[in-house]
Amino acid sequence: MNVSGDVADARAYEKHVVPRAFFGLESGIPNAFLLWRPEGAVLHVTILAVLPERRRRGLGRRMMLEAARRGRAHGLTRWQLNVHFENVAAQVFYAKLGMAPAFESVLLELDVAIAKRFPVIQAGGTSARVVGQFGEPAPSVGADGSPARVRVEDDAALVSELRAAGGVVLLRALRMVGEMPDTG
Repeated sequence: MNVSGDVADARAYEKHVVPRAFFGLESGIPNAFLLWRPEGAVLHVTILAVLPERRRRGLGRRMMLEAARRGRAHGLTRWQLNVHFENVAAQVFYAKLGMAPAFESVLLELDVAIAKRFPVIQAGGTSARVVGQFGEPAPSVGADGSPARVRVEDDAALVSELRAAGGVVLLRALRMVGEMPDTG
C-alpha cells in the first residue's frame, strides 16, 4: 500500500494533536486555544493563547483547569510550561494556578563549527541539547547543514560561553512547574 506524505501527516495530526488540543468558545466563537502533551508523568502545556481582547475574563484560567482535568484523566498530577522571561503578567497568572519558577531555558542559534567545539552539546548533556526548528530533539549538530539550535536549561555559565563564541539568543523562557489543582 502506498500512502502519500500528506495523508500520513494528517493521520499523525489526528492521532497526536487533536486529542490534546481544544478551543475556548464564547458565543460559539473560538477565543482561546490550548495544546498539551504528556512528558513522562507531567502534563506539559505547549501553548495557551487567548485573543487579546478576550483576556482578563477568566477564559485562560478555565482553559488551564480543563487541561488539568484532562491530564488527571490520564493519571498526571503535575504540570509544567515555558513562559517568556519578560512576560511577568503570565508568570503571575501561572503562579495563581500553583506553578512556581524552576529554571531558565535559553534557545540559541550558532554556527555548526562553533557548536561542535562544545563537548556538552555534542554529548547531548542534560543542560544543553541540540533541538530542531520547533524545539524538538534533533539528531546531531548540523545534520542538515543549517545553523545549530541549542536549548540550554539552568546553566547560565554555558549560555555566557555560547554567546561569547557567537551564539545568538532566540528565546529566553522560564520553566514553571507545579501540582495540578484537583478539578473534582
